[in-house]
Amino acid sequence: MKNLLRYLFYVLMLICSLSYGQNTYSKLTIFIAPLQGESSAPQKPSAIVGADLDRSSQFNVVASGVIVDETERPDFSSASLEVVNVIFTGSVKRLADGKYDLRIRLWDLLGSRDLSAISYVVNSADMRLAS
Repeated sequence: MKNLLRYLFYVLMLICSLSYGQNTYSKLTIFIAPLQGESSAPQKPSAIVGADLDRSSQFNVVASGVIVDETERPDFSSASLEVVNVIFTGSVKRLADGKYDLRIRLWDLLGSRDLSAISYVVNSADMRLAS
């Protein structure tokens, strides 16, 4: 979880300072959707990342009940997402050897583009660490 959180934090702060012309004291609004297949995972990566970003006080976290995986392109023109800068999506899949494939993608709503994607294969005990 710490690796992913550190990665997300730096990507989001870079977006904040470069893309939107905001200083580092402005909060970036991020929409966090539950990951596809997350219900079968031992821990919920979207909830962990959302809580960590919220605690950092650098982000306004908007949670959703809508499950979106990393392959689905979000509707960039959706009126319900007008105040959101970034969407966090992904999936968790259990592999044959008992490990989990955790895939995350960030989407820039204002720029209507894919920002970044990352994938980890982890043991169930390391799911929180990978998130």
